Amino acid sequence: MISSKNPDKLDNWKSQFILGYYNSVRDSEIALISSEINANNDLYFINYKNSLNGTGGVGTVTRSILKIFPYLKMVCYDSTIENSYKLGDAEVIPIPNKDSIIKAMHANYSKLFLWPILHGLPSEIIENELSQARRDFISGSKVFSEGVNKSINEDKNPIIWINDYVLSGTVKYIRERFPDRKIIFSWRTPFGTTSVPNFSAEDVIAILSSVIQADIITFHRKRDVINFLLLIEKYSLIMPNTSVNWQNHTIKVGEHTSIPRAIPMGNDPTYRKELSNSVECVPLYDSYKEIKGSTKLIVSISRFEKSKGIENELDAISMLLKLYPHLKTHITFLRVSYVSQQKQETSAYVDFYNFINEKIQKINEEFACDGWVPIVSHLDKKLDDYGVTSLFKATDIFLLMSQADGFNHMALESVLSKNEQDCPIQLLVGDIGVSDYINGYVKINQLDPIDCAIKLHESLNRGLSEVIEDQKLLQSTACKLSATNWALSIIQAAIDIEKLPVIKIS
Repeated sequence: MISSKNPDKLDNWKSQFILGYYNSVRDSEIALISSEINANNDLYFINYKNSLNGTGGVGTVTRSILKIFPYLKMVCYDSTIENSYKLGDAEVIPIPNKDSIIKAMHANYSKLFLWPILHGLPSEIIENELSQARRDFISGSKVFSEGVNKSINEDKNPIIWINDYVLSGTVKYIRERFPDRKIIFSWRTPFGTTSVPNFSAEDVIAILSSVIQADIITFHRKRDVINFLLLIEKYSLIMPNTSVNWQNHTIKVGEHTSIPRAIPMGNDPTYRKELSNSVECVPLYDSYKEIKGSTKLIVSISRFEKSKGIENELDAISMLLKLYPHLKTHITFLRVSYVSQQKQETSAYVDFYNFINEKIQKINEEFACDGWVPIVSHLDKKLDDYGVTSLFKATDIFLLMSQADGFNHMALESVLSKNEQDCPIQLLVGDIGVSDYINGYVKINQLDPIDCAIKLHESLNRGLSEVIEDQKLLQSTACKLSATNWALSIIQAAIDIEKLPVIKIS
């Protein structure tokens, strides 16, 4: 077991909200811990989708875990495969049941209710359909759990790591089957924003009474932990034998103790550097340089979701050009997103997509001159890792105006994609998970277009040396947020929480 950099706090670990090594583990120590865990345990990584083949931050993080847990067994829903297969030493295990209700639990209650509610947004399910969607979610959770339970071999002391909100209803059914095994549940979304999520008693029974059956519950931010504890306390009367201990920030469920903590996820700096130096990036980078031309390139990229703040970004760009008309022909805002195939089937999603396209057209018509338009939109373009890296290499300012994010990998990836020969990047970020852990960015109020416009203008006028110094600070703090350290912190917490090295992140 690695010793803490703050040994005096070891006896006080339960009062710490934020756990994690945070750049304190050497490669030799990682190898030692990894070999010990792999020798004594099987790690089952339970995900709704096969994230080992995924793109973006979640895919990067999952593959990073293989560096320390090469024999990881991913159990997931994957309709494209019938049987388990090897990925190096790792194994992908599709759950045996591919019932359509599993899809329903993802597409309806999870995506249209849980996702917006956890992000502080209104539900996208109309009230008279919510009860049925919740029932489908519970039924799907049972079916999914049955598939997981059949996949787990108890011979080698399994650690069961369940991931994200779609599977929040599965924890209790997996606990029923494995009452004495270590179970982890990791939220990757925020847990509310400035207030706790607006759950009803029925949602609490479906979600929270399940999640608190885990030994360790992880979030990205201290705020999320507090919101979770507050909501458990609020509804403790309808969950038998459940109480919150504010002295050590734990939850008691009968004789079981559930420990929620913030452990920031991080990314893979080495992989990002490899991408940046790859020959595959060259033609893509050139295409973005062509869009950029002689202007300063302001970029935003995300899934096409209301919670990602796309409308707020457009208001900020419009306000920037109103307040500072001399910037016409001197900036280009490139908005890249990809559209969820499932959500395209909902009228509210289609309406919002059409609204954004119309808004972009109006802004371009209002400010266009001399063949220049302020906004270039690629709203239906899902980029692979090479495409994302190439985009960031050409970017001058990355505008990140999500209304809420659990962590947000793009903030790290934007900075880690830059080489010395690239133009330096400035990061303008609202109140999201990663902003608790990095330095060198500009804090914006993503709901205030005037504040955003003023800070964009200030950023456009900063001296090169000042921008380079901030980029160095960004890169330094971004590199400390390692996905491998995140995974190690979580697994060691599950194995022996009493001896976990605790590091207070200021």
